[in-house]
Amino acid sequence: MTTRGKFGFFFLFLLLASAISFAEPRPTSPQLQGPDEDSTWERLKEKDGVTIFLRERSGSAFKEAIGKGVIDAPPCRVFQVLTDSHRLVEFIPYLKSRIVKHGGADEEYGCQYLDFPWPFSDRFINFRTKRIRNYRDHPCEYFVYWQKDETFSCTLQEVKETYEDAGSDPIVPRANEGYWHLVPEAGGKKTLAYYYVFTDPGGSVPGWLMNSYADNAILRLFRAVRERAGKGDLYPPCHCT
Repeated sequence: MTTRGKFGFFFLFLLLASAISFAEPRPTSPQLQGPDEDSTWERLKEKDGVTIFLRERSGSAFKEAIGKGVIDAPPCRVFQVLTDSHRLVEFIPYLKSRIVKHGGADEEYGCQYLDFPWPFSDRFINFRTKRIRNYRDHPCEYFVYWQKDETFSCTLQEVKETYEDAGSDPIVPRANEGYWHLVPEAGGKKTLAYYYVFTDPGGSVPGWLMNSYADNAILRLFRAVRERAGKGDLYPPCHCT
């Protein structure tokens, strides 16, 4: 794998720790501030049907990022993929352990462990995830958001019970937050997806390096979710109209 490829995977899964552990939508009152509504977002690039935007984050060397693209599956299927907590380890590289400690259909608390190849350090994070069905009173619109949260925290010993190769001193990101907003497209047969993320990975990763690989990481994330959403035999049938 090329050096850029290695960095891309590394940052993807730091981002994904966001994608399934936040500053702009808060768990108590989510408010969309994406590029469609807010001109402070700067368009970075478009590739594979995904447009990527970056925005400065006050007080941080790391930037906020949004990816916007269409997924060839109804929003309900994409929602199934993103909220299938115990099976995320099946298709997310480097995600070796994910433990749900508390929660139900609309909210959960837990932790996850990401094992990166040398020279990158492993990451360990506790999170809270909130799921909103019928978002904005639309039966086929979904909102999934998360943030670093230690209310019902896991221990590394618990992680080792599910992944024995977990290290004894992984890095805990200083900040990790984001959301998926899923909107019906093409009469509900497809999904217009917005993926927002802000993460401060901790350790010695400089802001300029993290920001320079945001596009590669988000593109890889969209590819992974698109591929998984295409495996209809793994999930119950669902339809959006």
